[in-house]
Amino acid sequence: MVSIYGTVINKSCDGFYVLIEHGPKSKIVKVLSDLDVDNGDRVEILGVLQNEITPEEIIVYKNGLINSIFIRSAIAIPIVAFVFFKYWTFDFRQKGFRRGKDA
Repeated sequence: MVSIYGTVINKSCDGFYVLIEHGPKSKIVKVLSDLDVDNGDRVEILGVLQNEITPEEIIVYKNGLINSIFIRSAIAIPIVAFVFFKYWTFDFRQKGFRRGKDA
C-alpha cells in the first residue's frame, strides 16, 4: 500500500495522471480509476503500486474549493482586525497589547 498526494495533469480513458512534486524531484504516476476529476484538482490516493496505482481510496480536493479558502480568509482578516483593535490597544512603553479603557 502507498499513499500519494499530487495534482491531476491529464485524463485518459482508463484513469488519470497525477504529478507528484517532492522538492526538486517530480514524478508522474498513472492512476487506474473511473472517478471524474478535472485537470488541476489535487488528489490524495491510497492504493497498490505496480506500474500504475490501483486505488482503494481517493480523496479529491477541487481546484475551485482551494481557491475559495483564500478568498474567505481575505474577507475575514479585516473583520477580525477591526474587532481586535476595537478592544485592544498597543502600549508602546511596555511593547505589548493591553485591554482598552472602554472594553
